[in-house]
Amino acid sequence: MKKHKSLLTLLIATISTIGLISVTPTAASAAYSFDVISDTHIGPDDDPSPNGAFHPNANLNTTFESIKNNIKNGKYKNEQCIVINGDVVDNSQQSSYNKLYNIVNQQKDGLPYIYFNIGNHEYDANPYVQPNIIEDFHTGLNRFNSNTNNIRKLLSANTKGKVTDTDRDNSYDIQYINNKNDRLLFLGTDEIPTNPCAAYLNPDTQLNWLQGRIQDNTNEGGDSKKPMFIFLHQPLYQTTYGSTFDDWGYLYPNNTTYVKQWLTGHPEIVVFTGHTHEQFKENDEWNSDNFFSLGDNSASIFNVPSIGNDSGKGPQGYHITVYSDGIVVTGVRYTNAGCQIVNTRTVDF
Repeated sequence: MKKHKSLLTLLIATISTIGLISVTPTAASAAYSFDVISDTHIGPDDDPSPNGAFHPNANLNTTFESIKNNIKNGKYKNEQCIVINGDVVDNSQQSSYNKLYNIVNQQKDGLPYIYFNIGNHEYDANPYVQPNIIEDFHTGLNRFNSNTNNIRKLLSANTKGKVTDTDRDNSYDIQYINNKNDRLLFLGTDEIPTNPCAAYLNPDTQLNWLQGRIQDNTNEGGDSKKPMFIFLHQPLYQTTYGSTFDDWGYLYPNNTTYVKQWLTGHPEIVVFTGHTHEQFKENDEWNSDNFFSLGDNSASIFNVPSIGNDSGKGPQGYHITVYSDGIVVTGVRYTNAGCQIVNTRTVDF
């Protein structure tokens, strides 16, 4: 993205000097944009205490309003969708999905299409009982797929022909963005491991499928480097903040070895994870704790903060702008007035 680097350098310097600003980097060559949020944890009521930091329902409403405001005022151009990358609900109970349905239904006017990925809390029958009561794997997965497919139908008119809306029926899924041209891959655990917070991808099914989709994307892109986005709730082992904390959980190390290998040599692939609830560091324009590079000419990994638990700073997420030769990933804070920039990183193809 050589032609945009002077703009971004100035933008980053401005952020470092004066702090948050409420504009986004734009250029005529931008093809499309979308947003990624995570760990919404819809289900329990918001914390009523003055210093409480758990506001899942209010924060999701604020996030949706903020994104809609930026679309309405023209700051977000050709916005395609929102991805919620796991722990969409706080537990596997139907009442939690009902709350999520109601929030989306109330917000659907002007809202982009939404994709949902599965995390670990979708298998947690009651997170407030120790030890936690874990849902049967297939029961939790089927309940997630059934409910999120129904919620997406509320937004079927909001695809505008730009994204696909096929039902999800597995632990992993593929959808398409940018006039059904670019790939979104959604990964999720194939079983409940010993540590129920972790993720395990079956090598014979999901990992083989993932390798094939990466190869498809490479064959189609050729020298021009076709962008592709991968979503997994748990971070890859030994990458972003928290990915070595055994009690938190991550993508199993043996799985991570294969995935890292396949992502090497692919700067056009961007991976988004969540799970750790790590907020953006203020005054850190490079967002080092939430970012990990697999090396030169290889994939980039971004860890998405929690919408539900905001540590008093307000809900945060990523706005992604895709250009012909690269991607701008902007960390934002969602407010009633719109999306405010926290940090910006450029990924060149």
